[in-house]
Parts: sequence; structure tokens; C-alpha cells
Amino acid sequence: KKTLDSRFLVMVLTSLERLQVRASGIMGATTEEAKMLDAEVLRLAAVTKFNAEDVSDALVILAQKGLGARESMEVLGPSLYLAGAGMVSIDDSSRLLTDTIGKFNLSTADATKVSDQLTAAFTGSYQGAGESERALKQSGSTANALGVSLEETLFVISAFADAGFRGAEGGTALRNMMAELSSPGAKLDRLAAGLGLRVEDLDIKTHGLVNVLKKLKPLQENVGLTFQTFGKRTAPAVLALVNSIEGFDELHNKLN
Repeated sequence: KKTLDSRFLVMVLTSLERLQVRASGIMGATTEEAKMLDAEVLRLAAVTKFNAEDVSDALVILAQKGLGARESMEVLGPSLYLAGAGMVSIDDSSRLLTDTIGKFNLSTADATKVSDQLTAAFTGSYQGAGESERALKQSGSTANALGVSLEETLFVISAFADAGFRGAEGGTALRNMMAELSSPGAKLDRLAAGLGLRVEDLDIKTHGLVNVLKKLKPLQENVGLTFQTFGKRTAPAVLALVNSIEGFDELHNKLN
């Protein structure tokens, strides 16, 4: 039995060594960086629910995504915590985390904060990690182009989910809504006039997405204007969202 145990231990250590060497090779890590990566793998294996082989697998995934050694050390822990909180695979959590960082032009140094925000979004609303990822895939680039922060984007995605529009459906509705609110023309002029506002009052870049959404509350009483502005595909989601505006503060507290 001792012989078998010893052989098994050697096999495990050899497997781990191969994974870590592979990750270091893909990253082009220096000898010093490789040692730091090894130490980080062992540290995370001791403080998370994942074993050393799981953590080494995650390191390889990050290396394959093009992250360098120091970037990987910044993202590795947060991606593991995200996987545990979201009950998703390490591959899925690593992709969600790195894609989100990229969409919002953030740095890997922000990985812990991004992981926390993503976790709050899918534990504080009626959609899971996979649905949050699909929603961000549809809306993240547009939100970032309009200067909307990740936190605010996740908040509105969660609000859409709580209103019954989850995943890609909610993300598409958010993207289309932001596009209409950012497109000068007759429709936007008519919307502002119908709300008793100026077009400038609906500028997302100036006032922020959530503040602009709160100004849309009177659309509850003007379904026709909502459909004229946002179209038959997006208007139902907008109406569901403005009907839930009273719960925005409660949802915001929950996500924080």
C-alpha cells in the first residue's frame, strides 16, 4: 500500500509539474516568474476549495488566453473565487472574467473588484453566471462606448433579469435601448418632448444610465410613445424595466 501511495504521489506531482511547466512555457515566463507562479498555485490550493491540479489547470487556461505571468497571478485567484461563487467551471469563470475586463477596458489589476461585482450580480438577482455572461456579451461593448461603468451595466442587467428579461434577451434589450437613447433624431426628440424634457436630459454620457432610466418612468402611462421610440422588440422590456424602477434602490443595496 505504501508503494502504491508513493507511486500515486509521484504521478500527481509529475502531472502538476507538467501543467505548471506548460503554463510557464505558453506565457514565456522567466525562471523567477515560474517560481512565483508555483508558489501562487500552492497558496490558492490551500485557501480555496480547488486542489493544486485544478489551480494549475486554471493557470494553463489563462496562459492560453494570452495572459502573461504577472497578469495571470492577478487573475488566477479571482477566477477561482468566481467559479466557486457562481458554481461554474474554472474555464467558464476565467473566460467571463477576462472577457469582462477586456470589454470595459479594465486592467488585470482590477480582477478582484470585477470578480466581486460579477458575483454580486448573479447572487443578487434572478439570473446565474451563464445568463450574466450572455447579457454582457450583448451589451458590454455598447455600454463601455457610452461611458457606462461595469457596475452600472451589471445593475441594469440585473434589473432587466428581475423584470423577466434574462441572459441574452436582457442584454440585447439593454443594447438596443442605449442605442436609441444615443441616436439623435426625430424619435429621440419625440421621446424627450413626451417626457417634458430636453434631449440633453437623456444623455447617458452626461447623466449616467441609471439616472436616465429613472427619467423614463412616465412611460408607464405612455405605451404608445414607448413603442414608437424603442420598437416592438425592445419596448416590452423597457416597459417592464420602468415598471420596476421603484425597486432600483433595493436592488442596488443588494448588489453592494
